[in-house]
Amino acid sequence: MATPTPQNFKKDTGEQKTVYEMESHASSGNINKFYIYFFLGRLNLWLPIYILYLLGRNFSMTQITLLDSMFWLVMVVFEVPTGAVADKWGKKHSLIFSCILTSGGLACFGLARTYVLVLLAYFLWAVGVTFESGALSAFLYDSLKNIGKEAEYGKFMGRGMSLALIASSIGSVTAGVLGGISLALPIFVSSVIAVVMLCIALTFREPEIERKEKESYFIHVKESFGYSWKHPQLRTLLFFYAFTFSAIWIIGIFYQPYLKNLGIRVEIVGVIYLFATLLAAAGASLASRFESITGESGFLISIPVIFVFSYLFMGFLHSLVAISFIFAISFFRGAFWPIMSKYLNERIPSERRATIISLASLMYSVIMIPSEPIFGKLADRFSINTSIIILAVVYGIIASIIVGFWLARCRKSDS
Repeated sequence: MATPTPQNFKKDTGEQKTVYEMESHASSGNINKFYIYFFLGRLNLWLPIYILYLLGRNFSMTQITLLDSMFWLVMVVFEVPTGAVADKWGKKHSLIFSCILTSGGLACFGLARTYVLVLLAYFLWAVGVTFESGALSAFLYDSLKNIGKEAEYGKFMGRGMSLALIASSIGSVTAGVLGGISLALPIFVSSVIAVVMLCIALTFREPEIERKEKESYFIHVKESFGYSWKHPQLRTLLFFYAFTFSAIWIIGIFYQPYLKNLGIRVEIVGVIYLFATLLAAAGASLASRFESITGESGFLISIPVIFVFSYLFMGFLHSLVAISFIFAISFFRGAFWPIMSKYLNERIPSERRATIISLASLMYSVIMIPSEPIFGKLADRFSINTSIIILAVVYGIIASIIVGFWLARCRKSDS
């Protein structure tokens, strides 16, 4: 064996520095491409019209919410396995699979003429979503970690959410215009956009992380579940995220029929979605500043309070004034995701990041399976407004219990 010399040491150090610089450059490139990918994925041309599309197929709200329940059921089955795939074999591969399946599911959805075909479309689409849900934020966090900027994740994700919500606002107006021609057209265009996203995902560089090579797939999943349960703050945040996201999604389902009941045309619905998503973008961009004022506990208290009161006002009002509360919900929805994502990622090790974030998605999917049809049935049996009021009460009670556990844990940690 050759004796190390100063020259050899200098050479080795230089090579290591070059490798580090190359990895840092690749990770920086990931972040720029991530923004483009995120922008395209959040155009969501299907979102402002898909309930109207299904209503046009003569489905009732009960049938539509049952379809959504099947979507969430598929997510429950595949969420954690696909998250583990991302952790074990790479976030890049997971995002590639997501684009392929999402494009196929959307194309099938646009062509569907029967309940069975819609179910098939939802199956492909839901599996595609699970491949992205655990991998995307983990991909960004680990890319930032490679360049020593993981502490700034909240800022980067807030910037990404702001950009993505601007994309959604553009998509909302575009969806209204295209939907005026055919309600299926925005869905087909969304399928094409997923193909463009696939091309971007193929250029990603997999972030470098330490992996437990000898840990089997099933042990990895089991240990990830165990890690979540053994850490009380992480466990509480997972429950808070799951129930709050569910409440946000359910109120979003009611927006289209709610606005239709107010006599608003589909083209104007697109404009309302435009302003709502612009406000969500503003919320995302101001999320870090808002959280710096409230702190963790203040943030977890204020979000449910704002949502519950907004839902109640929407439920009791039967005039165009109610649209202002849709805007308020949108603003704080925009602030919710980057901050909650930050809280979760800070408490999860890299080798388990995608799996545990997928666990959060699995939890809200489990909640959505029974809750969507229940609230859909309430809307058909009574009214959209009554269903929204009940949603506000139920979410308010559950959120109060979860936040109470959080505050009790914080007091215990301080003592």
